Amino acid sequence: MPAQKKGEEYEDFKSKYVVALGILAFLLVIGQVLLQQYIQGQESDSRMINEAGRQRMLSQRITKLSLLLIKEGASTDHQDRLTQAISLFEKNGNWLAKEFEALSREQPNHELPPLFERTRESFESILNSSRNLLQNPTDSLQLEKLLESEQAFLPAMDAVVGTLDKKSSFKLRTLKNTSLFFSGLILFLLLIEAAFIFWPSSKLIQHQLSLLKEKEITARKLARELSTMYESLERSYVELALAGQESEDLQLLAKTDSSGNFTWFSEQIDLSMEWNDQRPSNLFDWLKTQLPKEGTLGKIQEILKEGKPWNGTLKLTNESGDFIWLRIYLIPTLDQNGQTEAIRIIGTDITEAKETKTKAREIQRERLEKKLKEQQFRSVLILEGQEEERQRISRELHDGIGQHLTALKYSLDGVNTVKSTHEKNRLTYSKELLDNIIKEIRKISFNLTPVALTDYGLPSVLAKLAQEVSKMSHTPVEFENLTGFMSRLEPKIENNLYRIVQEAVHNATKYAEASKIQILLSHNPQFLHLEIRDDGKGFDDVDLPADPKIDSGNGLFNIRERTHYIHGTFRLDTAPGKGTSIHIEVPLEQN
Repeated sequence: MPAQKKGEEYEDFKSKYVVALGILAFLLVIGQVLLQQYIQGQESDSRMINEAGRQRMLSQRITKLSLLLIKEGASTDHQDRLTQAISLFEKNGNWLAKEFEALSREQPNHELPPLFERTRESFESILNSSRNLLQNPTDSLQLEKLLESEQAFLPAMDAVVGTLDKKSSFKLRTLKNTSLFFSGLILFLLLIEAAFIFWPSSKLIQHQLSLLKEKEITARKLARELSTMYESLERSYVELALAGQESEDLQLLAKTDSSGNFTWFSEQIDLSMEWNDQRPSNLFDWLKTQLPKEGTLGKIQEILKEGKPWNGTLKLTNESGDFIWLRIYLIPTLDQNGQTEAIRIIGTDITEAKETKTKAREIQRERLEKKLKEQQFRSVLILEGQEEERQRISRELHDGIGQHLTALKYSLDGVNTVKSTHEKNRLTYSKELLDNIIKEIRKISFNLTPVALTDYGLPSVLAKLAQEVSKMSHTPVEFENLTGFMSRLEPKIENNLYRIVQEAVHNATKYAEASKIQILLSHNPQFLHLEIRDDGKGFDDVDLPADPKIDSGNGLFNIRERTHYIHGTFRLDTAPGKGTSIHIEVPLEQN
């Protein structure tokens, strides 16, 4: 998939996330606005109900205190209590009058203001009668008026309180229905988002991870080819040496007597050796100066004395100091008694053929080295591309999907108005599922490329890796920064060292059956040293499969390749029952 198309797909999912979260936010805001409006209205209604009920109670208290005042006499205590009740009755009545007057202005057709207006006449009568009784406690006429006014006031006030209660109950039912509607709508939208946004985005991430896996397989394949090229380079030298045997155009080059003294020279050997007047006099003396190995001349002489021919290729030096290659056949001529009477030197100059072969070998070597460098370059590009792809997907998960899911979690946490048990269970399950998704995305993002690796460097992220693996694998993983190394390395070195540790720890937790895994980081002025060791069952590294496709040898192959990529050295110490220790040394001067 082209990078532009992948980017468009991610942007499309981002837009969908923004729209979906915008709709949820809008619904939550509308719900909160309605709730606040109801709360404000409910506060006003509740106070009006309370004050109306208090007016009813105060009217009864005034009547009771008035009767006590007449029956027991005008004591100071009765008068004070009655005065206080009258003051509260008047104050509450005036407050209610203002509230119902404002309600009448806002809603001219509202039924409550006329109901309250019916209580005003009896209200004023109660105030006047009770005050007169305070002035003249023996006035029975004022007491009768007070009792008549109370009998009229109580039913009218009951009607006001009852109507207020009905209105408040209606608003509460409306709010409940509205809350259930919004809760159901939000849950429905969550299901729609899960079906059309979360699930497709999950499939897209899985697809990208599968593409990343394919690229890793391709990189491993290229790395294996690279390793094979190194081996084939030596074989090619041998094959070139054996191939293309030079054609032999043999000629008589010289003659000697039985003692090796030259008796005749051909023109060809004169030209090849550039002899003019300084020809050698004896074959064996001349060969003694030319042959590099001691003992070779003696063997040649013994063979010739036995009357047997000798042949071989000689690397000679002519008078100009140039190397000359001659294929030589020394053939003895025997007399009647079987004794050597002469030696014929037959051969050909193969210098040109040797030089051609050397040039061909050099050209082939250059071609192979060039191909190796190209393979190395492609491997580097693939490794760097993999890291960039990991970082991109990690950023998309952490900054894109992760942030949106976190915002969605906060939105779900704000939904508290669900009443039915079934909807509560579904909401709780949705929250738990969302928490698990967020944790899984964070874990995938960390495994792809830890953010701390870019922000804080290798020691911090190795400590975090040890902590995370300990939680997930139940095998204690300890990280120890032995020298407090805090310097930052090149990003490619830090990334590959982290991948090496990740691969080694994964192998240890999966295969070693270890009770403890240790990651040790140290350095000296020249090298950074990294060691990953476990106390597991170990293995015989001789028995490792040669094919890195086989899982048991794949991890070590990847570690070796990554170490080579950052110009480091790799050493493995292991044996059955002795645990495993991986040592990585990286030169610091390349940083």
